[in-house]
Amino acid sequence: MNAEPTLITRLNTEWEWLCAAHGNANRVRSWMLCAGVLDADQAPTTLDELYVALRERADRDGAAVSDAWMGVLLRVGAGDERDAALAARVLVQAMPPSPSG
Repeated sequence: MNAEPTLITRLNTEWEWLCAAHGNANRVRSWMLCAGVLDADQAPTTLDELYVALRERADRDGAAVSDAWMGVLLRVGAGDERDAALAARVLVQAMPPSPSG
């Protein structure tokens, strides 16, 4: 049996670090608010809860919502500023199936 962590396990560990890091949630939240993807009362203040809210809304309201929030992340991720790496990493989090389903 292989005790080596899988790629998904390592990504999930990294995600926990990103969620715990000060300021990441505020940065992602501000992108979503500025783009009109979420209203302030819909946007949680922690990164993990914000991500869950975006996924749940996309599941409920359809592909247009996914396209909207992923489009924001793609635009920020294509930049050369410090936000690009965070935006790209949030997009990577959206690729594997969620643990609950």
